[in-house]
Amino acid sequence: MRILVIGGNGFIGSLLVSELLCSGHEVAVFHRRSDVDLTESGVVQIQGDRNRLSDYEDQLRRLSPDVIVDLILSSGEQARQLVETAHEI
Repeated sequence: MRILVIGGNGFIGSLLVSELLCSGHEVAVFHRRSDVDLTESGVVQIQGDRNRLSDYEDQLRRLSPDVIVDLILSSGEQARQLVETAHEI
């Protein structure tokens, strides 16, 4: 299964990503940090701003995730953006 983890390079996210990889899933992480490199572990990275999720719609569409886990969802507006963007991809 292809799984997108938004905010997957923090404390909880890194543990989740590790478990997903060990379970045989394809994992992509959407994050904002430029000093993090997850590619050697086989993780696809999308660097960007969570508050502008729709700006990355093309990259997310190419990824075509089966599941999206958002670990930084903190408002109704972010939830609305996530649902709208997920619907488009």
